[in-house]
Amino acid sequence: MARGIIYTLAFLLLVTTTYAAYFPQPDVYFEFRQSTCINGSIIANITHLGKSLKFTDIIMTVEGDKLPKQELTGSWYVGGYPSSNYGYPAGNYTGHDFVTTTRFEFKSLPRIYTTGEYKVHVEWPSSSLYYDNIQFSVSCPGISCATNDDCISQQACGAQNTCEWLDCSDQEYAMGHRCFSQCDDQNVCTKDFYIDNGCINTELEGCCTNDNQCGAGSCQENKCVSAFKTTVQKLNIFQKVWNWLQNL
Repeated sequence: MARGIIYTLAFLLLVTTTYAAYFPQPDVYFEFRQSTCINGSIIANITHLGKSLKFTDIIMTVEGDKLPKQELTGSWYVGGYPSSNYGYPAGNYTGHDFVTTTRFEFKSLPRIYTTGEYKVHVEWPSSSLYYDNIQFSVSCPGISCATNDDCISQQACGAQNTCEWLDCSDQEYAMGHRCFSQCDDQNVCTKDFYIDNGCINTELEGCCTNDNQCGAGSCQENKCVSAFKTTVQKLNIFQKVWNWLQNL
């Protein structure tokens, strides 16, 4: 019995050792070193290790408390010099950017990420699923502003002269420094509703946006005014003046 247990343990040990020896290792991986946020730009220092890789193979996303998950756009730098290869349309560049064990720096576009905590997610192709992504967080200070024009479209200049993310509801979207209804068709002659997870845009009776919608009349303040009515109104005014002169 004891000998059987020993054989079983030896077999399990052999299997475990063999499995560990052939455990898939990543052919491309990165080591995250540090991150910071300057002038609304997220800056990350990352070391590349392993097989060669193109910048265009790397997918970076960012999200925050008031910022939905989206692509993190920017440029890669090597030794302080930007790499013009990153961001090119697919097919325009066929060489490899990450070729050796090198420390790289990534800088996102400036004056975007104002006060808040942001999570960055990095993905790239590799032979092991366990090494296909890294995540890190970075805290950004506020971007100073004097007017809304100093902030991006999804922000507004707040009371503390700092760009602030617009806090729009689920039925709204941020654009032009304000929140718009997702159902807003940008037509003043429709009434927009959000009902049962869908949009309804009903036309307003008698509303117009141009003279072509008014036949022989004209569109004034989004209402059709007939030519006959305008002429009668003018004649009435002239008649009143003439009557007034006659009574002098």
